[in-house]
Amino acid sequence: MNRLFIILGFAFLSYTAIAQEEITKPSFDDGQKLNALNSNGQKEGLWIEDTWPGCIAYISYHNGVRDGLSFTHHEANTLSWVEYSVMGDLQVAIFFSDGKGGWKTYPPGTVMGIDYCSRNTEFSIKQADGSSSVPYYKAYYVAFYPDGSTKSEGYIVWDKDEDLEIDFRECGVWKYYDSEKGITFKKYSDEPTSIQEQRNENKASLYLGREVNQYNSDGQKEGVWIENNLPECVSYITYQKGKRHGLSFMRHLPTNTISWIEYSENGELKTSIRLSDGTNRPAGTVLSIHFGKVIGR
Repeated sequence: MNRLFIILGFAFLSYTAIAQEEITKPSFDDGQKLNALNSNGQKEGLWIEDTWPGCIAYISYHNGVRDGLSFTHHEANTLSWVEYSVMGDLQVAIFFSDGKGGWKTYPPGTVMGIDYCSRNTEFSIKQADGSSSVPYYKAYYVAFYPDGSTKSEGYIVWDKDEDLEIDFRECGVWKYYDSEKGITFKKYSDEPTSIQEQRNENKASLYLGREVNQYNSDGQKEGVWIENNLPECVSYITYQKGKRHGLSFMRHLPTNTISWIEYSENGELKTSIRLSDGTNRPAGTVLSIHFGKVIGR
């Protein structure tokens, strides 16, 4: 992927409010050009948009499609969602609670679910007329209870022009965890069966339906690595040829929140978001955002 951000320094934004009625767009004093169009009239670089009520969205584009890290900052000074895309193809999505509506039992800023996405070549969907179609995306989705324990996990599919949060379809075998640490298995092509098992306390669901902690042929870290190098935390680090590349983040297990999010390219840090673990401010509160300087390609 071509570079979106080139670091000549960081534009630093520090958020000190725990909650506020209205958040405002940041002002960059380093001459960055935001909400720009390329020579073909397509969105290019970092765009700051307020198309969602109570949120400000930071969307990264290249040639008019999402490319890089995008996220929304909610009026409660928490994140609403974080996405990482490569040339318009969604790779990772994290969804957070706003503490409203059907999610009142989830404190604002807690993690609702995590998707690792890819092109779908495995699952087909039957249409009303009996024909079958192959949705564009598939993802292994893990949903959490408010306390951070796993609620359910399995594959979902949806098309590129559909909304992941609304239009997804569950497929394959799903696991649903109850409060007594049992698992109900449901296979979406057959009648569901119920099997009681001990819930996996080692957070095996964090493997997100893929092989992790792999090395390439040169002995370098490659792909998603899941590391427990800090107490009560799990880090999801993405590598390419031994260097951090793509989206990485740390989940704080006791509060079911994210402690930090980083977007890197070829080992160079491009964007960083730091959030509270609940020590001094409410867990999930945004503490600071660092943006790489956008100077085009």
